[in-house]
Amino acid sequence: MAFTIQQEASPMKRLRSTSLSSRSWAISARFHSMRILPLTVSMMLMLTLSCTTPSAAILPSQIDAPWPDAVTKRCPKTKIPLECFRKGEIRRAMHEISPQIQACHRKIDQSQLVTLRMQTRGGRPTCVEYSPRRSGTGQCVAQAVAQHFKMLDSPADEQCDIHRYPFRFEP
Repeated sequence: MAFTIQQEASPMKRLRSTSLSSRSWAISARFHSMRILPLTVSMMLMLTLSCTTPSAAILPSQIDAPWPDAVTKRCPKTKIPLECFRKGEIRRAMHEISPQIQACHRKIDQSQLVTLRMQTRGGRPTCVEYSPRRSGTGQCVAQAVAQHFKMLDSPADEQCDIHRYPFRFEP
């Protein structure tokens, strides 16, 4: 009799262990699919958002736009620099064109420093040059400044030489 009980118990144990493992497999499969669904949704959302560029619409038109005729790309060398002591006005004018400058920010691998030098007459640029010379970002920033920079309340005969105005772009 004891032998038959053990034989009956043995298939029950196997059945129970099989059913438990199949249950745990079904539960883990369900949890696994529950993990995949949010991951798939988030990946699709990220791909959709990365394909749309809300501020990039300014950049192509800015690059394609012609350089203003009144602004030269090289500033003349002067023995006595023309200085104007209007740092607040210069910062305010740069702040006004910050959307155009931020549109120049491209995906870069490392931080990049672009330095501008410009001369103005009556609050508008007469020349804008940038360094480093082979920088696409520098060209874009110089073009944005050449087209849009304006110091308000400047007398028509006021001349300024703005040395080393830095822009740092971070990746």
